[in-house]
Amino acid sequence: MKFDLRRSIRARNDRVKEAHSQYTQGRLSRREFLRFSAALGAGAVGVNLLSPFEQLQVRSARAAQGMTPVRGGTIFSGAYFSTSRFDDPARLDSVFASNNVRQVCDYLVTLDADLVLRPSLAESWTPSEDGLTWTFTLRQGVKFNHGKTFNADDVVFTINRLVNPDTSSAFAGAASYVTGAEKVDDYTVNIFTNRVAADFVYTLFLYVAAILPADWPGDFFANPWGTGPFTITDFVPDERIRFERRDDYWGLGADGQALPYLDAVEFVSYQDDLARLNAMAEGSIQLSNASAELREQYSALSGVSYVPVQTGNLDIAVMKYNEEPWTDPRIREAFKLCFDRQTYIDTRFLGLGIPADDHPIAPGMYPLSPADQSPRQQNYEQARQLLSEAGFADGFDLTLLYIDPQSDGGYTEPFAVFMASQLEPAGIRVTLQPDPDYWGKWLADWGPFHLGASNWSQKNTASEMFNLAYRSGAVWNETHWSNEEFDNLLTQFDQELDQEKRAGQLKQMTDLLRNEGPVMIPAFRQDAAAMSEKLHYRLHPQSFVWMGDAWLEA
Repeated sequence: MKFDLRRSIRARNDRVKEAHSQYTQGRLSRREFLRFSAALGAGAVGVNLLSPFEQLQVRSARAAQGMTPVRGGTIFSGAYFSTSRFDDPARLDSVFASNNVRQVCDYLVTLDADLVLRPSLAESWTPSEDGLTWTFTLRQGVKFNHGKTFNADDVVFTINRLVNPDTSSAFAGAASYVTGAEKVDDYTVNIFTNRVAADFVYTLFLYVAAILPADWPGDFFANPWGTGPFTITDFVPDERIRFERRDDYWGLGADGQALPYLDAVEFVSYQDDLARLNAMAEGSIQLSNASAELREQYSALSGVSYVPVQTGNLDIAVMKYNEEPWTDPRIREAFKLCFDRQTYIDTRFLGLGIPADDHPIAPGMYPLSPADQSPRQQNYEQARQLLSEAGFADGFDLTLLYIDPQSDGGYTEPFAVFMASQLEPAGIRVTLQPDPDYWGKWLADWGPFHLGASNWSQKNTASEMFNLAYRSGAVWNETHWSNEEFDNLLTQFDQELDQEKRAGQLKQMTDLLRNEGPVMIPAFRQDAAAMSEKLHYRLHPQSFVWMGDAWLEA
C-alpha cells in the first residue's frame, strides 16, 4: 500500500496544532497534550509549540540527572517478577513474567515512568491521512544477542505473529483492528489497521509485543533471543533467573557508553513477604516489592528506603452479567452501596491508595482520564431497600470464588474477607471458596448466585483496558458484560483524533460502567518497593521492570 508520506506528516502536525489550541484554551492539560503528540510520533513538534518557558520546564525535567552513574555491580531483586517458565512472549498473561522478557528484548516504543511514549526500536512513526496505515522508521545498527542484525523482517514477523489467531495472543483482543505489517525497505515498516485507532502506538508496548527475530524457532527460555541490554545466563524455574550485561547494546548511558551500567541482575523468588523482608535486612537483595503491612519494618532498616508509587492497579468484584442475581440492575447497585472504600484503603493498604468509582480508569494514570470522579458512599439503608424491591427482602446467599492463597501468596483473600464482612449487614451472606484453578475458570459461567474476586494491573490506555475486558465478547471479559451503547462509544473513542471529544467519550464510558456495570472496584492502590539507598532505579506505576539504566553506588 502506498501513500504520500509528506502529506501524512503535514496532516499529523496539523492534528498536533489543533490539540495545542485546545491546550492553550484550557480544554486539555499540558500532560495530555504532550501524551497525544508523542502517540502520533510528533513529540518534538508538541514541545516546540510550547512557550519558551514551558519548553525550558519540560527539557529541564527530562535532563535532570542527579549523581553521575557508576558502572559495574550486580543487583539481586525480589520485586515484580515471576520465575515460572513460559514458552512464548506473545502469549504472556502476567506483567511479572513480562519483566523477564524486558531485560532481553526491546519493544518498538516504551512507556516511561511518567507514562509518556518514547522511541525504542522505532525511531519515529507517522499515521497516514486516513489513519489506516502507520509508517515506522526503525533504528539501525542494532543486533540481536544471537548475532542477527535487527531490521524490518523482525518487526513484520513479530506483528504478523501477534495478529495470527493461531498464536492466541492477547494482542489480538487489545488491538483487534490491526490486520498486519509489511516491509517497505530494510528499516521502514507499514502496519495496517482496518479502522482509525488513535491509541494504536501504545499497544506496541503491550507486554506481549516484544520484538523477536524473524528466525526465532520458539521456546523463549531455550532460545532467549532479543535486542535488549542483558542475556539470560542461568534459569532455575520457580527459584531464580540471572541476566548478564551485553557489551554491544545499542542504548547509551549518560556517560556516552553502551548501557547497561550493571554487570548482572538476578531475580530471586521468595516464599512470602517476610522472607523478602529478611533478605533485605540481611543485604541479600537490593530491591523488593514491599507490602503496606510491613512498611514500618522496612522503613526501620538501615540503608533502605520504602518507596510508594501511585498506580492504576486494582482489586475487582466480578458479577457475571448474564447470571442471576446480577441480571437485575437493582441488585448490582445494592451490592456496590455496601462498601466503605476508604476503610478498605485504610485497612488493606494502610492508607496507600485512592478510592475508585467502580470503573478501572484511575484519575491521572491514563490519558484523558476523568478527574471529577465521585466514588459511592456506603449506604446500607438504600442497599436493603433496593434488595427488597428486587424480591430479596431477606437478602440471599452467595458463593465467592477467588484465587487460592497458595496460588497468589495470599494476596486476594483479604479482599474476599473484606467483601464478606461488608455485605453481611445488608443481608447478603457469603461463603468463601478459594480455588487453586480460579484462572482456569475465570472466563466461564459460574452458575447463579456466585461472585468472583480478582485483580487487574493498570494498562497502557483506557482503550486497551476496555477492548480487553469490557467490550462485548472481548477476550478477557470476565463479567460477560454486554452493552451496545458502551461498545459504540468505545468504537468512536478509538477512531476519534480530537482530544476534547475523546475526553467526553471516555467520561461517558466510565459513567456507564459506574452506573450500570457488573463490577465493584473499591480503590486504586499504591504499590511500594523497599530499595537499597545505594540503588538508583525509578519505579514504574505499571510494575514494569527494566534494569537497563539502573545503577549501584560504589
